[in-house]
Amino acid sequence: MPTMMQAMFPMEVLETPGQVTFIQEAYNQVRRVHLDEELVAPEDAEPRFAGHSAGRWEGDTLVVETVTDPEYLTGPWTWRWMYKRWPGYKFQEYVCEDNRYYQDPALGYQRLRLEQAE
Repeated sequence: MPTMMQAMFPMEVLETPGQVTFIQEAYNQVRRVHLDEELVAPEDAEPRFAGHSAGRWEGDTLVVETVTDPEYLTGPWTWRWMYKRWPGYKFQEYVCEDNRYYQDPALGYQRLRLEQAE
């Protein structure tokens, strides 16, 4: 977060009372935006991979603020993004299996292949 919102893969948006939920097909990432709530102070926030997000609707625009970590995010990061609907698309299970073709001959099972950079 926040790059999961740049959606290289399909993303599902669910709007329920008090919350908008974004589910990214890739890596099964989930981001929950709590609507019409105060943003939690950084010192009170539970550490979460996607942060704690509070949002509000301004017309047809969802405005979201996320608790920041001053150690890793030293300044504001803002951007606008336009998403395109894909009617009829059905989410697929995303499995990262790039290493499925590598079987370690000594161990007899698959493992991560690490190669040294040239």
